[in-house]
Amino acid sequence: MHPRHKPRRLGIVAGIVGTMAILGAARSGAPPGARRPGAWSIGLDLEPVPSIDYQVGTKQEPVNPPPLVARARASWSVGGGFSLGALVLPATRVGSYLADTMGAEIDYGVSLGAFRASLRGFTVQGTVQGPLSETTTSDTFKFRNQGADARAGWALNRWIFYAGAGSGFSRTSLDVASDGSQSAFASPYGFAFLGLSRDAGSWRFTIEQHQTESYLSHVVITVSHVY
Repeated sequence: MHPRHKPRRLGIVAGIVGTMAILGAARSGAPPGARRPGAWSIGLDLEPVPSIDYQVGTKQEPVNPPPLVARARASWSVGGGFSLGALVLPATRVGSYLADTMGAEIDYGVSLGAFRASLRGFTVQGTVQGPLSETTTSDTFKFRNQGADARAGWALNRWIFYAGAGSGFSRTSLDVASDGSQSAFASPYGFAFLGLSRDAGSWRFTIEQHQTESYLSHVVITVSHVY
């Protein structure tokens, strides 16, 4: 690679790293409001990975993150408006990537007539191994995120329309296999989102459109079953 293109390629890697850190720590799609004491749910989060500009000079670099981020979710309403949640992605291979994630969250919700509101705190950590910097190598990327958000919305029949905002702090590290280099990053970030949820019997379908800072726009789709 020509030396003048190296900073651009490093920028691409940094973009992938930042994208994976935020997506890996994204909250599940969850409408605000208090839950029935003793209720619990299991579900699945799906997040299509948005595109990143891979142009370096006149060449389109064949470096791509995983096409999809997925996680299993579970939550339990302990009463008094509080719920505890956990997420996990066991070591799973997606294309050329091997990823694992685990985390926990606590939520406090209130329901006043049709009005719904919630506060949530979360912590997530994970690892992604794969060709992040070169197509023929296997780099190791690790992340740890903590943060909180607030959500408010309105229930209409089986639908809930809502919006929210929050902030987090991301710590990441990247080990590049091709040259043995290591790098670490730590930075705060803010995010906002709009959500729509629909109950169908004991199933709940939720979609959220997220905007993180000015550089990342992505969708979170959550399907859950409530018991």
